Amino acid sequence: MARGDVQRPLKDGARGADASGARRRTRSALVVAEVGLAVMLLVGAALLARSFQRLVSEDPTFRSARSVTVSVELPYSYTDWKKIPDFYDQLLKALRAQPAVTMASATNFLPFEAAWRGPVGVPEHPRAGTDEAQAQHQTVDEDYFRTIGVPVVKGRVFDVRDTVDAPGVVVVNDAFARKEWPNEDPVGKVVVPRIRVIGPMGRLMLPPNAQFQIVGVVGNLKNASLVRSAEPAVCFSFRQFPFRGLQVVVQGPGTPAALIGEVRAAVHRLDPNLPIANARSLERLVDEATDRPRGLMLLMAVFAALALGLAALGIYSVMSFGVNQRQQELSVRLALGAQPRDLLWLVVRQGCG
Repeated sequence: MARGDVQRPLKDGARGADASGARRRTRSALVVAEVGLAVMLLVGAALLARSFQRLVSEDPTFRSARSVTVSVELPYSYTDWKKIPDFYDQLLKALRAQPAVTMASATNFLPFEAAWRGPVGVPEHPRAGTDEAQAQHQTVDEDYFRTIGVPVVKGRVFDVRDTVDAPGVVVVNDAFARKEWPNEDPVGKVVVPRIRVIGPMGRLMLPPNAQFQIVGVVGNLKNASLVRSAEPAVCFSFRQFPFRGLQVVVQGPGTPAALIGEVRAAVHRLDPNLPIANARSLERLVDEATDRPRGLMLLMAVFAALALGLAALGIYSVMSFGVNQRQQELSVRLALGAQPRDLLWLVVRQGCG
């Protein structure tokens, strides 16, 4: 196809200029179409790469370096719901006592994992049921925010005094505080969580219309995804709102494997039959949030490269065929004194024009 038919120039000359001009216009249209399609794919790939670059540069709003998380799930044999926080309290104390562990904490939902979302009553701002404030509900221990590097904006976080026998307290994030009290101090205000969670022995974990006092406000932690802003959140103490399954977060100077080994050993000492799962570093948690966009970007880049290659091959073939068709004309121009660069510019201009 590239070489063409050496007899064609003479035949084209015999047929006249109109047919030859029509074919040149057709070839030019093909060249323009191929270039346009290639440019569209290349621009799409460039925009996707730019979006991915912005994604990986997003602030995760928490500290992920030198931290691991391990999922611990207590079996149903733990029927006394008051003993559940005792187990995790002993586990965290044992981990903090290890030289290789700097900090240890627990939560039922990690960053980027949307917690239970439900209505929260604010007696100070009474609303109808469907119009009540919506917030994520999360359970954490007293060291969780310090472990992952979320600052305390106002008030305090939980401490060991916030037991099930103490008055109910919560910590809210800055998004919830600004939404409900934009010009006031939310510390000391009262909220009424409407979420209903059935605990051991069919017990309601949160009694209906139970009031909790806000004791602190923490910075916004991205609690839905890496690319979305933090949603309003209400955090409970794991001593007052316990769960069988919690994510234990451990930070230390050692390798992730060493930190995971410390958690495994501590759990085994408390309950030899209790397994651990989903052991990973918090850095891996951030990487997982970008895995899908990264795959899409690579796929788009492959398609763009294939499109560029096919377009280049097609343009070369069409242009080469056109040049072979015009051998007689170009030879005459060269014989009359045209320079090779002039012929090159003529072919390129008419091919893309």
